[in-house]
Amino acid sequence: MCGDTSICLTGFQTFISFPNNVQRGDGYLTQEFWLVGFDCYCWIETGWLVSASQSSPVLFWAQQSGDGTEFATLATARYVGVVDAADGNSGRFYVVRQADRSFDVRIDTAEVAHRATTRNPMWDDREYGYVNMGMELVASSGSATGFTFFTGNRYWTAPRATAYVGAWAAADDSDDPPYGEWLLPPDEPADEGGVYFTQCCLPLYGAEAAGPNTDGAKVQNVDAAATEDAGRPEPPPPPDESLFDRPDTSLEGVPALDTGSTGQVLGFDPEALAAWMATASLGVPYEGEVTTSPKTVCPVTAAEADELLPEPTGLEPDRLLCVATAEGSFTISAPTRLGDPQPESLTADQAYVVVDAATGNLLVAGAFRRG
Repeated sequence: MCGDTSICLTGFQTFISFPNNVQRGDGYLTQEFWLVGFDCYCWIETGWLVSASQSSPVLFWAQQSGDGTEFATLATARYVGVVDAADGNSGRFYVVRQADRSFDVRIDTAEVAHRATTRNPMWDDREYGYVNMGMELVASSGSATGFTFFTGNRYWTAPRATAYVGAWAAADDSDDPPYGEWLLPPDEPADEGGVYFTQCCLPLYGAEAAGPNTDGAKVQNVDAAATEDAGRPEPPPPPDESLFDRPDTSLEGVPALDTGSTGQVLGFDPEALAAWMATASLGVPYEGEVTTSPKTVCPVTAAEADELLPEPTGLEPDRLLCVATAEGSFTISAPTRLGDPQPESLTADQAYVVVDAATGNLLVAGAFRRG
């Protein structure tokens, strides 16, 4: 979404709900937004995801920051933690450009307060970009999630200049599935950014399906207009922003490996990391095939890992990690471009993962191709 050039965006925030039941299927799905640059395949995205390797919703943020010179592709994801009951009913997801041209990334729930700063070249030639918001589905069968709501949708035009989105943002485009539309369009300031919702992979509002088509995920013969008011979801209550005023929390990551001796660094098996990386389906930031035996370094401090990787981890310098790198063929899903409804993808030939050396939790993953 981006209006005329007077309200094109330098930042965005939304509250995304956490549905009770999510089925990951054979691929991955995300509920998120992408803050995107006009002149390059660069973006920052944040929200929650499930994938073939992560069955429970995971809070994450990721970016493609390839500069076209040193790196044609440089995609990196940070896995903040697994969503559970203590996180409440929704989370706040925020990306805003600051005066020094860096971007602040914030993810808040009733339990988590994640803060990060990143430099991304996507607006080196322009001072603004645009936002895509909704569900990304990359799967052929088995994916399902209940209604997910996007509320409190707010944009920035400068670090301290913000307002709720208006009617200019109300266009939507749904692939059916995934389904999505404005439950409450942001027509007036009193609408506080409106309410957008998504659903996968049943027809809207519970209409009877004629059965799956050949790709196994889509549903045929769904007349959304005929069922417009049947079973329409109730909008959620407004989020309580006071829940999100707390000290920062460290990146927890998501379960990936059994260390064999929880809390003991020496209980971690580097070979297990290599084997896991060769078979894991992470979804974000990359999908693909490892074609070489992954190389591991374990344990290593985050400061030392930053010297080994194409992008800093953003973790505490003395935190003990294990790192695996490998070559292969990897695909990075890109957000749709303005005026072009078909999403594109980027390719990479190297990938890496970073896990906590004590817990075996996956913290960071990336894929890149040098320019």
